[in-house]
Order: sequence, then C-alpha cells, then structure tokens
Amino acid sequence: MISYDYKSKIALLGDCNVGKTSLLQKCNHNNIIQNITPTVGVDIDIIEKPTPCGNKIKLQFWDFSGDEKYDFITQPYFSERMKYDCVIIMFSLSDKKTQENIQKWIDISKKCLIKNHTKVIIVGNKLDEVDVIDDLHQNFIYDSQYCYFDISVKLFENIDNLIQHIITTTINQYIESQKPVEVYVKPRASKLPCCTLL
Repeated sequence: MISYDYKSKIALLGDCNVGKTSLLQKCNHNNIIQNITPTVGVDIDIIEKPTPCGNKIKLQFWDFSGDEKYDFITQPYFSERMKYDCVIIMFSLSDKKTQENIQKWIDISKKCLIKNHTKVIIVGNKLDEVDVIDDLHQNFIYDSQYCYFDISVKLFENIDNLIQHIITTTINQYIESQKPVEVYVKPRASKLPCCTLL
C-alpha cells in the first residue's frame, strides 16, 4: 500500500462539457479521450504528484456531473461533512452560458465549505478557442474573491500552474493544521486575605 506525505480531497464542479473529466484524463494519462461519456453522478479519480521537496502527494478528485438530472445522486455529496480541502469550479471560456452559471456553482460550493479551511478555485477552460476575453469574464476575475486560472486542457496550457497551486495549498493546509490551538484561560480572581477590624 502506497503511503503519502500529503493528501487532498477536491470537489470538481461545473456545467456539462466544460472539460472537467478531460482535465483529469490529461493529467493522469497525458491524453484526451475523444467523445468522453458524460459523468453519471460522480466519479473519483486520483492524481499522484511529487512535491517540490520530493514528498508524495495524493490528489483525490470528485468529478461531479453538471447535468441536473443527476442531482438526486450528487446533492448528498454537497455537504461540509464530506470534508473537501478544495473546490474547483470550471466553466468554458467559449460558452457564455457556462460563465453565467458560475454563481450557481459558487452557491452550491458553499454547502461544501469548511470554515477557514476549504479553498475555492475558479477555472476557465478552452483558452485555445477564444481570442478575446469578454466583459463578463473580465469582471468576474477582477471582482472575485477566489483564486482564478485560465487553462487549455487541449493544449495543456497553464495546467501545471493549477496543479502546483493545489499542491502548495494542500501543504499549507497541513502546516496550518499542525499548529497548536491557542486556548484562552480566564485567570482566576485572586483571593485576598480578609482583614478583621477590632
């Protein structure tokens, strides 16, 4: 059994056909399977990577279907009890409808967040299919409180930066979890000796 120095559990959300499963195929097998069958409910995929220090890290991706007809399968997994370390919301740079649905997926992701722990990353895929980034997309980048990446799964552009960011985030989360918890103890009131007046 392989042992890992770090592990991360990642929820991968977004509309159908934005490239979620293709991203995992590209990272794991360095190829994209043409005519990928849409995800039914949820699939789990593992990506193993070395850290910059040579340690082993396991990235466990929960690849959720973007099709609403599978909501009865996926909804129970959108919960804080699933303990996701990271949530990735993916959309297509060449499909305005998927951009308009980003907020919907952000709202869904809020059900999964562990306060002060879970990180949210927004990913715009299919950079190879656009020449100019539209105003909706630009406004989202500048106004967003989340980390953002433009990528092209087809050309494997900027994917390494995305994965390295996840690795760095995972290590930082681990370090943060090892810090001792500071507990404030209220000092007891001092008992002064009684004075007896004669």
